[in-house]
Amino acid sequence: MQTANTRITTLETTVRNINTLDNYTQSSTSTVTFDTNKSTLSAAAKSTLDKVASDVSGPGFLIELQGYTDSQGSELYNIGLSQRRAESVERYLVSKNVPLYRVSIVGLGEDMPVADNKTAQGRSQNRRVDIRVLKASASRQTN
Repeated sequence: MQTANTRITTLETTVRNINTLDNYTQSSTSTVTFDTNKSTLSAAAKSTLDKVASDVSGPGFLIELQGYTDSQGSELYNIGLSQRRAESVERYLVSKNVPLYRVSIVGLGEDMPVADNKTAQGRSQNRRVDIRVLKASASRQTN
């Protein structure tokens, strides 16, 4: 838990610093979900990522990927699985010509659930990668 919290804090600090120094603001968020114990993208996930990739053509953007799992499995396993999920999303975006240097990823395991892990439906919502697109202000893009 402490390791995941440290990773979250580090990522949030990095993004906050980027936003402050370079005038980036959040422009959109998306989420893709995964089957139990999988990091393979579904057709629906690919469709969502196709839209993200088309929305970020041109300069002045960053993409933040946060991978998560449900509460099943050990903490160590879930950290690895959440990282593999984020990497799967990253690979797909890069295959759609999103520059790798514009993407940051972190696997956070079962931390920060969006639904109750006591139900199958809740667990399915927690097996996800959250995608945040940050765009530079217009004045920053022209510099």
